[in-house]
Amino acid sequence: MADVSGRRRSRGVSTTVGYILNLTVALLLVTSLLAAAGTFVGDQRERAIADGLQVSGTQLAGALESVDRLAATGDDARLVVSLPPSVAGRNYRIQVRERSLVLTTENPAVRVVVEFQTDADVATKTVSGGRVVVALDAGANRLEVFATDE
Repeated sequence: MADVSGRRRSRGVSTTVGYILNLTVALLLVTSLLAAAGTFVGDQRERAIADGLQVSGTQLAGALESVDRLAATGDDARLVVSLPPSVAGRNYRIQVRERSLVLTTENPAVRVVVEFQTDADVATKTVSGGRVVVALDAGANRLEVFATDE
């Protein structure tokens, strides 16, 4: 549109376009910050779960090694271990292997391996977190881990 002097008037359009551009840039910045914060929180949750699994695994590995030492002295070899039923709000499973424990969660999928040393063989089994018993099966000369409500 031209005024009486012949100049074009476009100020109204440039103000609106500038406002929309500023709003778009602000929206992109906020969205980027929220996405980065969400990733950070997810990573922190996985680290917390891994740390909790490591602690539980270390406790159970220590119990296995203690029962193994007790069995070598001929004493009654049985120990109740109170592990947390969940870590960071997630249930977990413990797969007992010959020389290691594999602790896992789902959603997020976290896996921690804790190794231990025993003279006696260890029965392979999977148990959930919570109270477990580590005992020597004297007839088979092997350590067993099983869940308990004691």
